[in-house]
Amino acid sequence: MVKLVDIAEAAGVSPATVSRVLNDSLLVSDEKRERVLKAVRDLNYIPLRPLRGYNADGETPPPNNTMARKLILVIHSRMNEMNYGAMIMAASDLGYGICTINIMDFAKKNEENAIQVIQTLQNTVQLAGVLLYGNVVSNGSRLQQILETCPVVQIGEHAELSNCGTVTIDNQAAVYDTVKYLLACGCKRPVLLVRSMGEHATLCEQHRIWGYRLAMLEAGFEVENMQIYSADDTMEGGAETVEEILQTGFQPDAIIASSDLAAMGSIKVLQYHGLRVPEDVAVVGLEDNGLGLLSEPELSTMAAGQGNIASDAIELLHKLITGAMQPGCVMPYPRQLIVRGSSPVAENVPGLLVHPALYGRWIGRQTKK
Repeated sequence: MVKLVDIAEAAGVSPATVSRVLNDSLLVSDEKRERVLKAVRDLNYIPLRPLRGYNADGETPPPNNTMARKLILVIHSRMNEMNYGAMIMAASDLGYGICTINIMDFAKKNEENAIQVIQTLQNTVQLAGVLLYGNVVSNGSRLQQILETCPVVQIGEHAELSNCGTVTIDNQAAVYDTVKYLLACGCKRPVLLVRSMGEHATLCEQHRIWGYRLAMLEAGFEVENMQIYSADDTMEGGAETVEEILQTGFQPDAIIASSDLAAMGSIKVLQYHGLRVPEDVAVVGLEDNGLGLLSEPELSTMAAGQGNIASDAIELLHKLITGAMQPGCVMPYPRQLIVRGSSPVAENVPGLLVHPALYGRWIGRQTKK
């Protein structure tokens, strides 16, 4: 009988990645998804039971807020307590309730659940609007089509929606600043990890790639010497990609990862191979999800004010709902490079100031480009 570990070995990925592919998670890169599906076909794998859905009984989950007032539906992949608390407070101040759906795992089933919840709330005239937190909607999906029927705000530039407002940092400038900082620290071989490349890349990923290439071009690097790889937004994804890079014989001296979890997985693999972080390889994330404080050493990251960005997204959605703002509006958000133990300090980087903070060292440049 074929098992997940057999598929993982045939596809050259972890069993966790196989599980995500079989359950249609959005966190897996297209390249790895194809490898896993090919292994499934080649090994003639047949699951013993139907894939698990959002609820154990397979029913659509009801909204977790049954108040009579209008509701904002939050569809998210990962949301920390700071963000969730900020959303609830901001929504309550504006007269809304909050209900949430997590579609990080088992995505296709949960997309259907999200569609049913949206339609139910619309039929009962309860839905005020939808907030998308993270890369939770596939372009061309049925959920994307349903979202076109109501006001939407997304945090980050992911889905292509004509009726949407966006709260985001300048992803191109964020990566540009990060590369400039690492080059000023003496790094010569920085690598960028993004979830997807080419035609499958979301707008924010495209902007990150542009920022990396621009900084490298300005530093005199040829295009063929730029190193950009795809990595899932998980620790396993970062670990697998960095392992593949090292197996080619190329050793980067800096890694920039779109996901903090992928950055943390990168650190684990580097240390397994006897490479010191940051002495041999500096590592920086681009997410600031809070988990980087659990890394050893603590993870440097490009941050936006998490609690504030969540509450501002609610306020922007309110403006779309009331007509005070029009679809297509973009709210740029200040970014700040937090330098902790996984990358060196460069006190003479032009335009960047070093100052102490509660967790490690910060390099701050608050700007709304």
